[in-house]
Amino acid sequence: MVAVAGRKTAVGLLKESSKNGELSSIDTQRLIASSRLSAAIAKVVRNEILMIAQGRTEYLKLISHGRNVIIKATDGTRIIADAERIFLGGVDDDFRTYAVSRGEVKRKTATEVYQLTKKGPLRNIFGSFGVNFNQLCFTQDQIIEFFESKPEWVCQENCWTYFMFKEGNEYFILCMCLCEDGTYVDLFRPSDIEGAELETDGSVRVVVPKL
Repeated sequence: MVAVAGRKTAVGLLKESSKNGELSSIDTQRLIASSRLSAAIAKVVRNEILMIAQGRTEYLKLISHGRNVIIKATDGTRIIADAERIFLGGVDDDFRTYAVSRGEVKRKTATEVYQLTKKGPLRNIFGSFGVNFNQLCFTQDQIIEFFESKPEWVCQENCWTYFMFKEGNEYFILCMCLCEDGTYVDLFRPSDIEGAELETDGSVRVVVPKL
């Protein structure tokens, strides 16, 4: 059933590519008729299933497996711009310009912590989960609560920890890193995310709601 559904999806994508001019109609029909298409789909599906089972994406590996990393319920009132007494290393000034909306009330939320294993574009790293970005977002209040209640996952030397949140209809990413005076919080605006790349130097982590 999975293979059949995968083939239907692939055929639909091929037809769409032909319609958009990315493939000629001849190439599209040749691919649809080819017995190799089903084999290629089966290989891709198998690899993706194995990666999910092993807690991996193209760029990340799960390091919190078997741990209950849970954020308690939050009321959404706290924002990063007002949290300088919490983040003693400082807060990026852009938070005061671009991220001032209060969040919604959230029930306790299970999270997952991943380690970067392959360098790549920031957008692609979050995109490697293969889900809508809405599913990867926390409220700012939740991120503050994570920092306060789960310091073992973020407060380490030479460690950068990334979270995604939403402001209006736009997605932002923040990064926490431990400095001499305490933890500093940096902001990646939508335009920054497009051009940013992460290296595997040191320890780079990504925290998301449990998927």
